[in-house]
Amino acid sequence: MKKQQLTMSALILSGALVLGACGNDGNKEAPEPNQQVTPPTTEQEDNTVETPEVETEKPAVESQTGETTATNFEKFEVEIDVDGKDAIDLEYDQKDPKDNEYKNYVTNEAFKGEDATAKVEEFVNALKLTDTSSEEEVIAEVTKALGIDAYSKIEVEYKYADGTKVEVKDKK
Repeated sequence: MKKQQLTMSALILSGALVLGACGNDGNKEAPEPNQQVTPPTTEQEDNTVETPEVETEKPAVESQTGETTATNFEKFEVEIDVDGKDAIDLEYDQKDPKDNEYKNYVTNEAFKGEDATAKVEEFVNALKLTDTSSEEEVIAEVTKALGIDAYSKIEVEYKYADGTKVEVKDKK
């Protein structure tokens, strides 16, 4: 009886070890925080070797160096005055599009809700902003996209989808 019990225990332990050793090839676990991940090297048709690296050391803003799109932003607000009078006011909230507004007092355009969302997304998609854009670059991009040559006051506030907020103000 004792020999049979010992044999069964050995079989169960052996089976557990065999099954435990199988299946580790497809390890899909996420890397631990503060660990650098380097995907395997791949060759392209022109025989150049690319080795992209992803760092997860700091929880900073993901680079916005690619195309700026409305989906990069949770909120975007712009107020521009020309000669001391309202010129453009726009408000974009990705989570609550029914409250979006676009008012251009120079061209007498006003949109609210979905119409404003389309107009503001068109504006935001024209911007070339990054997480490292200076205040001057933000102002230049916004005024260029809105067709404003000169302003007396400008306020630009936006919040990236990751929660990072940017606020730029200038008065002349």
